[in-house]
Amino acid sequence: METKKVIIHSGQYRNVNFSIKQFEPLGSLGNECSWAHYIHLNLDKQIRDKSIADSFWLKTKYDEEKRVSHNYHVSPISDIEFHGGCTYYSKESSVDDLDRVIKIGCDYQHSWDYNRDYSINYIKNQVRETIDSLLLITPVMKWCNGCGVFYEDVTKDGCGKCKYSKDKY
Repeated sequence: METKKVIIHSGQYRNVNFSIKQFEPLGSLGNECSWAHYIHLNLDKQIRDKSIADSFWLKTKYDEEKRVSHNYHVSPISDIEFHGGCTYYSKESSVDDLDRVIKIGCDYQHSWDYNRDYSINYIKNQVRETIDSLLLITPVMKWCNGCGVFYEDVTKDGCGKCKYSKDKY
């Protein structure tokens, strides 16, 4: 069995979690490595507008082999800026589906990406553009590092409703 090296970079920008996948390229891309980046959203806690949250929770379709697909190309997700457009959508959800969590992203394996060796800094800039474009569609609730609850008015010092202090942690 052949194994490939994969490195996952993760972080948060403007209160949106993201991950970047760096891996050995498939086929003959001519690149040192390939990339993909994703944003992770808890629709029920981070998106204030329920109609927008509902529009991001796409209907699951199954083909004759029971493969799953989602038609994100004709949803508001298509308005989010991704490198070459959104190419990945997954319902991640919480235990017992208490929260609707999605992971959406893109890859860097298009014909114009061949023989292009992108840096991690370039990919991080692309992630920021993705998140900034999401925020043009809908504001995102902020997560308090102290109590772990989403609020509209969280600062770097906490939500003000818990005893969180940056000196405490």
